[in-house]
Order: sequence, then structure tokens, then C-alpha cells
Amino acid sequence: MSTGGPIFLPKEIVFETLSYLPVKSLLRFKCVCKHWNVITQDFQFICLHYKRSPLIIDKKQRPPPLTRNDNSTTGEDEFRPLCSRGLLLECSRKKPSLRYNLRYRIRNPEVHHQILEIPDSPQSLISNMCIVFDPDYQVLKLLSFVYDLSGQELVFGYEFLDLHNEESRYSWRSLNLPQGNGGVTRNCAKIKVFSAMGIGYVIWDDDATNSSTIGIDILDMVNDSYIGQTSTFRTSCNYTKDDCILWNGKLSFGKIVKEELHVLVLEVYKKQKQIKWADVSVIIKLPFMRELSALQEQIKVVQVHESKLLLFWWKNKDKDNEPLCAYDIMTGKVKISRRNRDFFNAIRRPCLLAFK
Repeated sequence: MSTGGPIFLPKEIVFETLSYLPVKSLLRFKCVCKHWNVITQDFQFICLHYKRSPLIIDKKQRPPPLTRNDNSTTGEDEFRPLCSRGLLLECSRKKPSLRYNLRYRIRNPEVHHQILEIPDSPQSLISNMCIVFDPDYQVLKLLSFVYDLSGQELVFGYEFLDLHNEESRYSWRSLNLPQGNGGVTRNCAKIKVFSAMGIGYVIWDDDATNSSTIGIDILDMVNDSYIGQTSTFRTSCNYTKDDCILWNGKLSFGKIVKEELHVLVLEVYKKQKQIKWADVSVIIKLPFMRELSALQEQIKVVQVHESKLLLFWWKNKDKDNEPLCAYDIMTGKVKISRRNRDFFNAIRRPCLLAFK
């Protein structure tokens, strides 16, 4: 029998229900009550919402000028995108003549007029950086590739900056590499980074040693520690750095061979700090390749989502019009979208995170 009083839903149901809503709706609904406002700022909720948000394809847009604390803006700095994990990491050169004299910033396209300037490393020269967002392990960090300036020689290393902290204090922390693993052989401009299941993978071509090898550093992104390193010869495995994909949350080499996708998986045992390549490759049949056999060399696998969705694109002489395709492994259907060089980090999920 109804008493006519207010009806309150359990907090768990509100939490779950809100996690399925678009970012723009949540930004409005946070004004409904204090409890909803607190939920939308909870990092556990932000990670859950990010996982459940649909993948979208963004067109490249001219970034807004950097907003400073004195409410003045400068249009002279041209920022270019580096990577996107919901948040956009952008950089601009302080002086065009200096290669590594860069300034970095992060902005959220879903939350307008908010930009976070990334501080410089106090003791290292930042060569490049990327965003690592792993919602399953609630990790949101910047990973930078640096050269230590404290000694007489440049020594390569990594630094972390936590983008989620209660005090809103953003400072770099160095990762201690085992002796012998630092050096100048990594070409920071050609490094690729993947992250999943709390593990970061940094892949580079070891061109400096003329060994034709692909080097991989494996990092514990939760505890900011070094797990190990592995490498493989490009000539023996017939894979390149550009063939690296994530397969079920694990770093893998993926290559289309005739009408099949061959996937070689890297097994990482974090607790034991053991790294091992699988003995055999996973093979997925691709029936649609029968009609595209002539384009096999032009097809580049981008990602595989949960062993269900294969994303790939065709290399084209007309680089301004390269199609991005999605193949549903379960249903066998192919969807084609236009992808061109005016698209950056085309595949992304909207993120609710706002900087304080």
C-alpha cells in the first residue's frame, strides 16, 4: 500500500543505471542532486562508464587555443594530437628549431573549455609520451619516454604521471630500469604503446644495432614497475612493429594470410615476471577476403575487440580516402566507414573525467 512518500532507489541501481548514459546527459543530470554529482566524479564510476560507452569515430577538429589562468588566450601555438584514450593528448613545439622542446596538454572533447597543461620533467628530457587508460584496473596515467640528464651520457628511461589523484597534484615519477636495460637504442619517434589488464607494452624497432629486431618493454602500470623485456627477429617471424595488436587483452602480432588472420600471442605472467610467446598461432577464418585477395598486402589490422570485432583499414594511394572497416567475427558482416588522414585516433570512447 502506497504511503505517498518519496521513493528512493538503492544506490547500486542508480550507479548501474547512470553508467549506461551518454556523457552529455550525465553532465546535465549531475545537477539533479548531490548524490548524483558525487557519483559522476567517482573514478570507479568513470572507469565503468568508459567501458560501457560505445565506440565512436571522430573527425579531426582544430584544437582550441590554450586557456591560461589569467583568462588570456594565445593562438600562436599550433597543437597537434598524439593519442586518444577518451582524453586527447596534444603537443606543440615551444621553438620550431628544437626537436624535443615540446609542450604538452590534455583536453576532454566531451567537457568543453577545460585543458590540463602537463608539467616538464625536472631531471629528464621528455622525448615522447602517451596516455594509458585501463578501466579494468582503474589506471589512468601518462607514460613518457625520457632521457636522463643527470649523468654524462643520455640514458633512456620511463616516467609516470598519475592523471587521477585527489589532490590534483601532477608530478612525474621515474621507473627504475634494471641495469643494462637503459640506453639510446630506442627510437622514441617510432615507439608504439599498448595497454591492457594492468600491463603496458612499449614496442620499437631496434634499428640502432642493425639487428633487425623488434624490442618490447613490458611495464606494470598498476605498481609503476618493470616486468621485463623481450625481442623477436623481423626476418624469422615475418612480423613488423605495425603488426602489433591487442587480442583478448594480450599483446599479439596479427597478420592476414590469404583468407585467414594469424595471431601470435605474448603471454605475460606478472607475478612471476615471466614472458613467453605462444607455441602456435591463433587462426581466424575471414570469408570476406575471398573477394579482396588482390588487396591483401594493403590491408592493415588495427584492433581485435574481445575476439568478436576485427578492425582494419586499406592502405590507399589516395591517403586522404582510406576506408576503415569493422568485421563481426560472430555474424560475418563487414561495415565500412571512411577513414582519412584528417581522422586522428579515429576509434575512441567518450570519457567523463574532468580535471579539478
